[in-house]
Amino acid sequence: KMEEVDVLIIGAGISGIGAAYHVSRKTNFTFKVLESKPTFGGTWELFKYPGIRSDSDMYSFAFSFHPWMKEQRFGSAKEIKDYLQDVLTTYSLEKYILYNQKVCSASFSTATNRWITKTEGGNTWNSKYIYFCTGYYDHDEGYTPDFKGMNDFNGEIIHPQKWPEGKDLSGKNVIVIGSGATAVTVVPAICETAKVTMLQRSPTYMVPLADKEPLWLLQRLLVRIFGKKMKFLLFKIRRISNVLMQYIFYWMCKTFPSAIKTLYLKCLSWFLGRKEVQSNWTPRYNPWDQRVCCCPEADFHRMIKEKKATIVTDNISKFTPSGIALESGKELEADVIVTATGLKLSLAGKIQLSIDSQPIKPHESYFYRGAMLSDLPNAFIMFGYTNASWTLKVDLVADWACRLCNYVEKNNFKTVTPTNPKNTADFQEVEALDMTSSYIQRYKNLMPRTGNRTPWTLKQDYYFDSLQFSYGDLTRELKFE
Repeated sequence: KMEEVDVLIIGAGISGIGAAYHVSRKTNFTFKVLESKPTFGGTWELFKYPGIRSDSDMYSFAFSFHPWMKEQRFGSAKEIKDYLQDVLTTYSLEKYILYNQKVCSASFSTATNRWITKTEGGNTWNSKYIYFCTGYYDHDEGYTPDFKGMNDFNGEIIHPQKWPEGKDLSGKNVIVIGSGATAVTVVPAICETAKVTMLQRSPTYMVPLADKEPLWLLQRLLVRIFGKKMKFLLFKIRRISNVLMQYIFYWMCKTFPSAIKTLYLKCLSWFLGRKEVQSNWTPRYNPWDQRVCCCPEADFHRMIKEKKATIVTDNISKFTPSGIALESGKELEADVIVTATGLKLSLAGKIQLSIDSQPIKPHESYFYRGAMLSDLPNAFIMFGYTNASWTLKVDLVADWACRLCNYVEKNNFKTVTPTNPKNTADFQEVEALDMTSSYIQRYKNLMPRTGNRTPWTLKQDYYFDSLQFSYGDLTRELKFE
């Protein structure tokens, strides 16, 4: 049957829940949220591997309107889901979510100026606006390189995206391939019961951070006197300070990369020893050329120092029946191999997009403020930061999208569409993301294009975006009809 709403939100992960809050509080639109899974949570429902947690601090990862109220910097998947459940309950949002609704296509009709969205179950939705809150990667499968001889291995190969529930690795020889955020999380979580080797091509920057951030004595006194409102304010201030520190650290890494790298390696050498750092901890690139991994309470560093796990830096020659042969000639034995080798990028949840049945290819369009696509009417894409908490950007976009849609309604327009900048005199196309991470480089040709000037840049700058989304020209280079 055909259902009709003003706004259709695709995805009930952290982006979709945030969008639902803004639409419910800042517009008078009717709306629904379609979620393909049996429950909410997105990433935090999908991944089940040991130790899964946030890879940025929860104070900046949480919503601006609902601060993280714990004295704990990082959150496990369960704690993040509990937080999201609290958001749904506090703001009465769960009634808008429909589960087991996997969207397969979304087509805009210029005759009716409406989006027609279809699910695999046969349901059809008619909406004026559509919000794609589907994240940036393929939820169906992760990326695994085509290693030579994989079928020869007699043990079990597991990708973290498909981790078997209740998997027991006690007493097993485990090789974890990769050195990104997933590997840095998995290895400390399993090394107490399994013999673990992390096999990497090149080292990653791993920065230790305190996991506990207790309130000061004066702050606790204020909370006792003034109650919950004071606690809310204090954690709101903590969020602001964490965002600022994150920004300063990123700026310093990009401005003084050699100095920061030297300081980083000296600190590591003091703790782990120069030989270990030279062999397995010295990245080939500058800090923040790829994402920097955070290690709560230096858990990864302490694990290596205490010899609970080992790091091997080498290239894979092939899989063998008993493990992995390396290009150096060595062989690592394994009962289980975990391929923490990354994600497959995917925009708009692999949904088939079209206008009047003519297919739309996102990689041929241009990102407008990192929130819309050129020539695509009444559609918003929630795409977060790569150098900071994802939620910082999607929170800004969701608020801005509501204000833009309200402007459309107030002026009796039917559509709002970013104009294609390609033929403007001062426009030049540039790389969308300047990071060298493998998962970005593999799929950069699938990303929408970006330009050399606002509003066609994809800034990784929260303060710049805050000013642009909050105070910039709401109608700049947009076509209203």
